[in-house]
Amino acid sequence: RIYTRPRRFFKPCEHVDWSERILHEDNAYLIIDKPPGLPCQADNSNSYECIAPCVGRSLGLTFLRPAHRLDTQVQGCLVLAKNLKAKNQFGNWLARHKVHKRYHALTLQAPPRGNLRHDMLVPRTQNDRRRADELFGPGPRLLRKDKNNRGFSPESWKPCKLIVHSFTSMGS
Repeated sequence: RIYTRPRRFFKPCEHVDWSERILHEDNAYLIIDKPPGLPCQADNSNSYECIAPCVGRSLGLTFLRPAHRLDTQVQGCLVLAKNLKAKNQFGNWLARHKVHKRYHALTLQAPPRGNLRHDMLVPRTQNDRRRADELFGPGPRLLRKDKNNRGFSPESWKPCKLIVHSFTSMGS
């Protein structure tokens, strides 16, 4: 296939000093602070500008695979496996709940504790992606609790579940 308009992630891919984002490295894993705006998995139209190839090219590592995923808009700790055995081992740890992901979110007001259901904007069409980038940039996307599409196509909304265990006020 030839894509005349591939999805591009050039800025977060090539304009990052990956050596400064290394949190831990050993023979099996490389743990990095992933910047927002860079996908963990290759897009159909662009497999060059995603996390593993970007980091690998910069650091001279030939085999890197994400051991788990973070959404494109999310910044945070990402484990990259340096070999297939390590990738499979980390996947098993996740499946057996030996490893847990924890997110920290900044909000304008305290969220209620418990299970929250909402929809997250995940632009599916070229027009929606362009509009979302203009409105929000590469960072967090719009959430909704109702069925108002806010000018985006209906297929661009992904249902999500969030469990709030605790929160801490940062002051006003």
